[in-house]
Amino acid sequence: MFYRLQAQEMTSDADVPLLPLAWRTRLLVPYACARLLRQEGGADAASEASMYMADFEKAFREARTALATAKYPSFRLQSPSW
Repeated sequence: MFYRLQAQEMTSDADVPLLPLAWRTRLLVPYACARLLRQEGGADAASEASMYMADFEKAFREARTALATAKYPSFRLQSPSW
């Protein structure tokens, strides 16, 4: 079965992100740091923002690899009549 979850906008303090609990800190903290540093402006802030964004992208790739349903490039059905 294939389905999509539509994430709702987080508007209150009680909202929970649509991420597995084990990955929330590793994904949200570097992304939030990068966004805040880019808003601050300046060369030092931009450099640090790039570092945090690289950390986020690495963690995102790791999470996608760990949580993907089809981890192999190809697969075949065991029963064609299924």
